[in-house]
Amino acid sequence: AQLATENTIDPRTKATGGKLDNWVPLNQLQGELGTAIAAAQPGQVVGPFEMGPGAVALLKIDETRSQTPIDEVRDQIKAELEKELTQKAIEDARTNATIIREGEAAPGAVVTPPGAPAPANPTPAAPAPSGGQ
Repeated sequence: AQLATENTIDPRTKATGGKLDNWVPLNQLQGELGTAIAAAQPGQVVGPFEMGPGAVALLKIDETRSQTPIDEVRDQIKAELEKELTQKAIEDARTNATIIREGEAAPGAVVTPPGAPAPANPTPAAPAPSGGQ
């Protein structure tokens, strides 16, 4: 780390002793660099690699992890998203729904008890559309 801090020209890694703070997918690494990193084991130093005019890098592999191809997990991701969206739709429906049980009137409805006369001024129905041209 001290060697990298003293000698690197990369401003992104100089303060961290050359340590990269993110994962690099192998499919983004081309040529000799990608091949060497793919074959390396944790703790192994690979390189030197020419990284541009006057720039050479040695890389120490701290850790590796597998990357599952999207085609292998697409159906699982889709199922999980559908489940989440369905749950949200159900929760929204329960929150915003008005539930009317059998024998109950809808809010704002005029209820005439059995045997009682109909209201004097019932709400008129909307006029039927005319058939005129």
